[in-house]
Amino acid sequence: YLAVVAVLLAYLGVHELRRRTELTRLAQWPQRLPAGPGALFRDVLESVGHIFGARRVVMIWQEPDEPSSILASLIDGRFEWGPKPPDRFEPLIPAPLASTSFVCRNVGARAPVVLRADAQELAGLGPAPLHGDFSRRYDVGPVLALKVSASDCGGWLLVLDKPRLSSDDLTLGLVVAQ
Repeated sequence: YLAVVAVLLAYLGVHELRRRTELTRLAQWPQRLPAGPGALFRDVLESVGHIFGARRVVMIWQEPDEPSSILASLIDGRFEWGPKPPDRFEPLIPAPLASTSFVCRNVGARAPVVLRADAQELAGLGPAPLHGDFSRRYDVGPVLALKVSASDCGGWLLVLDKPRLSSDDLTLGLVVAQ
């Protein structure tokens, strides 16, 4: 019995260290405002990637009265951003998921399991949680999909292929998305 207790305590210690590390990274969010929208998108994506320990982060942002969305990506340190063609990846998120942030460990599965921020678990959703062309373009495995908004603008911040993605990441992501 002592060995089982020792293993559980070790696991809890590792889990606590992981959470503390993520909160420390969140507290280190840059306090400066970068010059220009490209630099702003890059700083956001770098910070999000750092907080979650993810190599790939993508953001799709829609501003009012603009014909196309902005697509920004940071993949293995390479940053790209610019207008997304109007019909490309539409809709990015299917209607059953479009109202809230969610986490999915198996986007490419035949019946993906999705945990929504409103604590509803959707198993075997039917449609994939992300647009098929987007999933193929970015070779998506696990995804943390965060719905972001500011004034009358909004979009999605997608953390791709984070190791050991969990519901705790969704909770932390909701803080980041604010």
